[in-house]
Formats: sequence, structure tokens, C-alpha cells
Amino acid sequence: MPDGGTVIDPAHSAVSFAAWHTMLGKMCGRFTSFSGQVLTGEQFPDFSVTISVDLGSVSTGVDERDECIRSIGILDVARYPTMTYRSTGLCDYGGPFVLEGWLTVHGVTRFVPLELEVALRDGSDADGGTRCGFRAIGTINLGDFGVGINVAAPGGVLVSDEVELQLAIYQTLIGSGDGGQDPAE
Repeated sequence: MPDGGTVIDPAHSAVSFAAWHTMLGKMCGRFTSFSGQVLTGEQFPDFSVTISVDLGSVSTGVDERDECIRSIGILDVARYPTMTYRSTGLCDYGGPFVLEGWLTVHGVTRFVPLELEVALRDGSDADGGTRCGFRAIGTINLGDFGVGINVAAPGGVLVSDEVELQLAIYQTLIGSGDGGQDPAE
């Protein structure tokens, strides 16, 4: 991995989620507005991620459902507009790498480990920049963050408390390509 700081390229990245809906299938969605930075060192474990997600940008493909998710009854984005993740370390437990860190949702911060897959590409891209990417996946319980959406439905609940989060991040090394500019600026 290149040594230095990288910025997240939002045009090639995604922050998404999936939850059981009526216990029959998964409801999937994404957040269309987010930003962050990835810091790397000379060694692979010297890796940290900070990401901030605009919760008002939720998109499930159904406007009425998106408004319900943004409402005071679920995410309350008027009061809690962002979700943040700040990693504290990268661990190798003999399986997939685990990105450990703190997730803040709805004003509550909890420790959340994410399984990590990394795609490394040393060298230059078509713009002369150095890029790399990763995918991090974890499951949270919304009740742990004070978010309750367990409305009773035949055969179970309308939407499960357990939600899978996925970060699919593509990043550019700061100072490489594009005239050495931070693409976020």
C-alpha cells in the first residue's frame, strides 16, 4: 500500500446497508453523500480509516421508505445528521483482516469491527495517480445505537434490528496525479 494519506473517491466508492424486511428478504440501500480519509504507513498494519456519512442521503430506491428512515422515528437526521467511523487498528486473527474502530450513529458510539478485504495497486493510473481500494463489512444492531424500528409484522418484524454495513472504498494518494491536488477540494 502506498505510504501516506489518501482521500476517498466518492465517484468510485459506496457506503451501503442491508436489513431483513418482513423477515422474507433483504432491503438494501446506500448513502449517496460521504467523505473521509485513509492513512497508510510503510507497513500494512499502519492503516486507519475515518469516514463521515450524511444520513440524509439515504437511498433505497423508494422515496416514501427513504423519508421514513430519515424521520424522527428511525434515524432522526434533523437531530443526528451524520454517522462516523474511526478505526483504531488493523488486526490479523488468522482469517480475514479486521478493521477495529468506533461507529457513531444517533449520538451513540460503539465499538464495531469490520472484516477487511484490500485491493492494492502500486503504480500509476491513467491520470498519473496512485490508487488502492478496500471493502469492509460488519453487522450492527440498531438497538445498540438507540434506533428502534421493530414494528410487528406477520411472521416477525417489519425490519430487523441487525443491519449489515458495507464500505467499498476507492482512494487516491494525496499528491499523486491530478496535479498533486486533493480530489476532495
